[in-house]
Amino acid sequence: MASETRDRIVDSARQLFWEQGYESTTLAEIADRSGAMPGSIYYFFKTKEAILDAVVDHYDEQLGAWLIDPVFGRTDDPVERIFGVIDTYRSFLVETHFSLGCPVGGLALELGEELADVRAQVSKIFDDLTEAMESCAREVVSAAGQDGPTAEELAALCLTVIAGGVVQVRALQTIEPFDRSVACLRDYIGRLRAA
Repeated sequence: MASETRDRIVDSARQLFWEQGYESTTLAEIADRSGAMPGSIYYFFKTKEAILDAVVDHYDEQLGAWLIDPVFGRTDDPVERIFGVIDTYRSFLVETHFSLGCPVGGLALELGEELADVRAQVSKIFDDLTEAMESCAREVVSAAGQDGPTAEELAALCLTVIAGGVVQVRALQTIEPFDRSVACLRDYIGRLRAA
C-alpha cells in the first residue's frame, strides 16, 4: 500500500511537471492530484527536489521501454529506427493537441545550477537517447564515406530536428513545421545512403 501511494505521488508529480513545469507545481497540487495526504508526501519525500529526483529516475528507467525498445523491436533498418523514434514524439504532440512537449526536455530547460544532481540525471537520459540514435547513424554514415557527417553529428541533427520541431509545434499549434523538418531530414539521410 505504501509503495502504491509513493508511485501515485511520483506519477502525479510527473504529469504536473510535464503540464505546467517544475517551478510552477506546488506540493499541495501534487498531494491533491495523487489523492495523498500532505503528510504522506513528506513521509516519502523530504523536499520537492526529492520528488523531482524520483520523476527523473522514472524517465531514465522508462526511456528504453517507452521510446527505444518498441521502435527497435519493430525493425532492423537503422533509418526506420531513427524515424520511428521521431514519430513517437510526433504522436505525443498530436495526441496532446500540441499542449505538451518533451517531458525531459521541458525539465532540462527549467533546471538551474542549484539542481546540479538532477541536471546530471537529465543529461544521462539525453546521452542514452543520443547513443541509441548514434547506433543507427553509424550504419547510415558508413555508406557516405569521408564526405559525410560522423555518426555523432547525424545523431545530434536528429535530436535537434525533434527538439526544434517540438518547440515550433507548441508555439504555432500545428504539426506542419515538425513534418517539414522531418521530411528534410529524411531526404538528407536518403542522399547519404545513396552516396
